Amino acid sequence: MRWAGPMVCGLAGLLFAIWSWWALEFRLSLLVEGVPFALDFARRGLPPAWEVTPTLAGALLETVQIAFLGTLVGALLALPTGLLASRAVLPPWVAHPVRALLTALRTLPALVWGLLFVAWVGLGPPAGVLALTAYSLGMLAKLYYERLDSIDPVLVAAVRQTGAHALQVYRYGVLPQVAAH
Repeated sequence: MRWAGPMVCGLAGLLFAIWSWWALEFRLSLLVEGVPFALDFARRGLPPAWEVTPTLAGALLETVQIAFLGTLVGALLALPTGLLASRAVLPPWVAHPVRALLTALRTLPALVWGLLFVAWVGLGPPAGVLALTAYSLGMLAKLYYERLDSIDPVLVAAVRQTGAHALQVYRYGVLPQVAAH
């Protein structure tokens, strides 16, 4: 009866899919019924309007500025945050809460962060910068702390044994290992 567990799970999944299909009122006929709307959408978009108006150029520049600034601030904040989240550098009672915060930041997509910040600071570029900052912080800090966690702790302990203080341990024991890759 080794197959009973997977069979029960498969049957439960199938029943849930059938129930979901029915409960959501999903019909394949919706695809056929929507063809005129899709064709109208395509007709209005073709040929594309390639002229760049001052309004469009300004909006494009603003979008690039938001993306650049949000990512830059997120990357700068991610450096110390990644250090705080590294179990190779700091004790678990410090690293674990920081990791939990970073996981929460990564859980929400940038668009949801945007909606939250629009509700907080209003519609406009600051909400976009804050949203991308939060998202970038979560993603980049994870990359940083994973890299920090992969260092050789023996080398860090050797530097610590020389009597080096915390900044010297980081400078001579951690940083060279991280920068080597």
